[in-house]
Amino acid sequence: MIEDQHEAGEKHITLTNPQMEFLTMQERFGLFAGGIGSGKSFIGAHWAKEKLATSPKTRGFIGANTYNQLRNATLSTFFRVLEDSNVPYKYNQQRNIIEACGRIIYAYSLENYDNIRGIEVGWAWLDEVR
Repeated sequence: MIEDQHEAGEKHITLTNPQMEFLTMQERFGLFAGGIGSGKSFIGAHWAKEKLATSPKTRGFIGANTYNQLRNATLSTFFRVLEDSNVPYKYNQQRNIIEACGRIIYAYSLENYDNIRGIEVGWAWLDEVR
């Protein structure tokens, strides 16, 4: 386990070595695969939060297999990470848009991929895809 250091006011988190490797990777694309309870959604949410800071001019995308999975697991984890890090955000559920740090993040299920045609993003986090 590796303890991650945060700015004042942020919640202290502990990462496993694989999670830290994923969070600090320099490659353009990454995959964090593991079993139940390995922290896939947790580290994905932290990765997406880091993209808000390191990709200031790009829009992001967060996706999951189904809308229920997106709402109940992926976004609830992402919002908890933002709240623990004192990052204000707004979620427009009807438009599937999250606004945080002055940036736009699209949040869609992958059930109907026609809904995401034409969206241009600089980064994407796909949670629990198979």
